[in-house]
Amino acid sequence: RIADYGVIDLHQQTSQQGWETINQAALHQMKGESSKADELLASLIDARREVAKLDCEKRYWRLQTNQSPAGKEVVVYVDPCLLLSHTFREGERAAPLSQLLINSPDEVSICFALITGFMVEPG
Repeated sequence: RIADYGVIDLHQQTSQQGWETINQAALHQMKGESSKADELLASLIDARREVAKLDCEKRYWRLQTNQSPAGKEVVVYVDPCLLLSHTFREGERAAPLSQLLINSPDEVSICFALITGFMVEPG
């Protein structure tokens, strides 16, 4: 249940932030300015990593133990923007992806939120 709250609380902020930056990166990519796209995406990933870290500390503080000081073995934040950033670096797939992102904002913008969950190790 607490992971669901994380998704709800982070959705609007991170999906909007992700969409705006991804859209700008796609525009740069279409102009052949891949280094600018890379800079934007790297900055976005760093900012979202910080959001996830702060959210984890605030939301999951009860999971801290001596063996797992930050609950790192349990809590997972999945960032779809990180996955997209790798695709932007692949020349042949970057252009079609950029076109899709630019031309379909309503369909894709909701997909950029950070996703929280728990990792369960097989026992």
